[in-house]
Amino acid sequence: MIGLLEQYLKHRAVLIVDNVIERGSSDFVTEVASELPLQAIAEIMGVPQEDRRLIFEWSNRMIGIDDPEFASDDGATAFIELYTYVNELGKQRRSDPRQDIVTKLINSEIAGDRLSELEFDMFMLLLSVAGNETTRNATAWGMLALMQNPMRTPPSSRTRPSWTWRPMRSCAGPRRCCISGAPLQRTPRSVARPSPKTTKVVMWYISANRDEDVFNDPFTFDIERNPNPHIAFGGGGAHFCLGANLARMELRLIFDEIVQRIPDMHMTGEPQFLRSNFIGGIKHMPVAFTPAPRQSRPARRQHRLAVARAPGLRTRCRSHWPTSGRRNGANPPGTPQPGHP
Repeated sequence: MIGLLEQYLKHRAVLIVDNVIERGSSDFVTEVASELPLQAIAEIMGVPQEDRRLIFEWSNRMIGIDDPEFASDDGATAFIELYTYVNELGKQRRSDPRQDIVTKLINSEIAGDRLSELEFDMFMLLLSVAGNETTRNATAWGMLALMQNPMRTPPSSRTRPSWTWRPMRSCAGPRRCCISGAPLQRTPRSVARPSPKTTKVVMWYISANRDEDVFNDPFTFDIERNPNPHIAFGGGGAHFCLGANLARMELRLIFDEIVQRIPDMHMTGEPQFLRSNFIGGIKHMPVAFTPAPRQSRPARRQHRLAVARAPGLRTRCRSHWPTSGRRNGANPPGTPQPGHP
């Protein structure tokens, strides 16, 4: 399935850059870094592309519960809205199976057992948050590291394909661009010494990729670091990142577009960081660059294809959508979001 997605996502990466390149400026996080993971996870889940921003909003509100920009009076609202949406999507897939994960989960049976509603909800929650937040922040942190450490000469076209996703694994700098999904990879290298049972211990996930015994000069951003035994996706075993191959592909595709088409991207203001003790996220990062022409026509056809893949979903989801989901006058699900491919 990942292989089949690559050509589709390669085209989407072109459109994402097209969406900002004529303006010469953008909020890199909301307009670039967030888009490819959202579009990929929407395609895999079977969510119409015009609803992908809902996943973005829900995941922000769930992981940003301590951040003033995303916090709400009722912290459970985002969970309820997500569960309502995915259960309606599940009802659609029982009667109208498609080639997506929801169809597989809803209609699969092993030894007479099926997923309960709670199990289905929990899996979709994990997929929605982990499928977009981790790669979004890896892209944002990677771009920040590249802008703060400009290379003297850009990589040649011969080496670019292997280079373009390395910011995720090569940043041994003071932040966590290389393991932005660390809460999902609980893999410490070692425990320094035993502690009494009453001692409180904190797992500092980002320290594993900055281990002085493993990395030379671990706090330096080195795009050609070799060897580089990072554990950005986990240390192997049962807890290795389930979406590692998809994340690598997304990072390679989006960085390839950025490096080739926007080589002079630079910050025009300080990044805004997520207030959280769980996720090292970047909320906003204003950037500017030399304007250039689009490479593709506006993707109107892609919108029509996305809607055609799930006939009736937009109407049904609107009718089942809780009124609390319409925050600050926001449109209900199924309404295309302006300014996005």
